[in-house]
Amino acid sequence: MKPADKTPSEPIKPTKIESPVRHYVKPQDVLKDSTLSDQSKRKALDNWEVDAQALQRADDEGMSGGEPSKLLDVVDAKERLGVETKSRQSK
Repeated sequence: MKPADKTPSEPIKPTKIESPVRHYVKPQDVLKDSTLSDQSKRKALDNWEVDAQALQRADDEGMSGGEPSKLLDVVDAKERLGVETKSRQSK
């Protein structure tokens, strides 16, 4: 009997769409990625927006000290892609 092939389990790496902040320096870089469709770019920017909103809330509650929120950059990138955004904050 041949032993089952076992491959070491590696942590699953988040994709460009699931966690764009790990793959891009700024939201506009998502727009420049020719490997993503417009729909994938929208999803990536939606996910980045959720993360940026959480950072913004933390900052608003006095829990700053980490990376700055890029919410306005995300909103700008989504608008350039032709996506309407709910996050229209000026901060």
